[in-house]
Amino acid sequence: GSQAQSVVCKKLSDGSTVLNHFCSPETKMPERQRPCNTEPCPPAWVIGNWSECSRSCNEGVRTRSIFCKR
Repeated sequence: GSQAQSVVCKKLSDGSTVLNHFCSPETKMPERQRPCNTEPCPPAWVIGNWSECSRSCNEGVRTRSIFCKR
């Protein structure tokens, strides 16, 4: 993901946000963006759906796939 740093003009006395024309454009810091959570997601078990039963009576078998996925 990414994090964004926004720049706003604030009043020193109480920290409230004010219109940008109250701040000097020469001292305005640029808005920045940086990556975050750059590590890959950890692997996890993914379980598929059960198949249809192999028989309609007398002990059929159902299967499903289970695999490790990142």
